[in-house]
Amino acid sequence: MPISFFAPADGELQKLAARVEEMLPSDQLGSLGALSSVELDDLLVGLSNLEHDVSAERRALHDIQDHLQEELVRRYRSGEANVDSLLK
Repeated sequence: MPISFFAPADGELQKLAARVEEMLPSDQLGSLGALSSVELDDLLVGLSNLEHDVSAERRALHDIQDHLQEELVRRYRSGEANVDSLLK
């Protein structure tokens, strides 16, 4: 069984780890010096694209979180919600 430097994960994290592992298998990390300049450039482009995708997903999640927080603040300010109702 091959050794992986990625922690076991479920769902989306597992898919992300698989995408990285596909681009750069863990057993090849120690032999990066053996890659040609073209292979290194391709790897860098692939990892940069992956980072861009992950960052876009994170931004989208943070936008959703911000909207939820704004709605909660609005409800507390308007009196529609109050802290006492949480304690019951």
